[in-house]
Amino acid sequence: MGPGVHNGRGAPASVASWFRRLLTPPPDLPSSWGYFYVGSTAAYLCGLVLQPVWIVIFFSLHAPIIASISIVMLLAFVVMIALNRRGWLRTAACIAFVEVTGHASLLTYYVGWKGCFHFYIMDLLAVWCVAPMLRLGIRVGGALLAILLVVYLNHAYAGATPYYQLSKAWMTFFMGQSIAAAHVILGVAVYYYAVVNARIFREREQLAGQVAENRRIEGVAMLAGGVAHQFNNLLAGIMGNAEMIGMDA
Repeated sequence: MGPGVHNGRGAPASVASWFRRLLTPPPDLPSSWGYFYVGSTAAYLCGLVLQPVWIVIFFSLHAPIIASISIVMLLAFVVMIALNRRGWLRTAACIAFVEVTGHASLLTYYVGWKGCFHFYIMDLLAVWCVAPMLRLGIRVGGALLAILLVVYLNHAYAGATPYYQLSKAWMTFFMGQSIAAAHVILGVAVYYYAVVNARIFREREQLAGQVAENRRIEGVAMLAGGVAHQFNNLLAGIMGNAEMIGMDA
């Protein structure tokens, strides 16, 4: 097929190949970070795709402030994906922490506690706690900060009148999609944690097998060396005696 001929599926194929390249970890990335790279990049992509939808929805609901916040979040997802591609997973994860907590807090303030946007913070906990590139102290501190934020939002806005008075249908929609997103992301985080632990267990088993094999080979080499040394001593004695007999003769 010539360079100017298309088979009618060029655009979908190119988009699919672009997604595959984007979800393929950089070659210089540590292997233990690979699964987290794929999961976090997929999550950032979902946010990138969904933000334009939210922008349209909030503009249609005459909520320009929330729509403007979604525009900022859209740019944040672009930055996070670019950082992930460069291997800066720590920086992207920290920006994601700020994005999720800030976005969820603002939506809870403007739309109300019943919109269940605080569930986004619970999603963040699931992903944050299994991030391999972050130190344990940072993960624990971030998790505690997120929990305290949820407690504060509950205390401040659970019974308060929201800034935007939306219809019951829209509030039910927001509540349903927030809870669904929480379950999906939590499931992905649990799956990631299980896959990574299984991989670590396999690598440890392989390493233990290699150590045992090396020890066995080392033992066989030492035994062979000892046998050769004893044989050499025996052979030296025989040769010495043969030389003495030859001299007597």
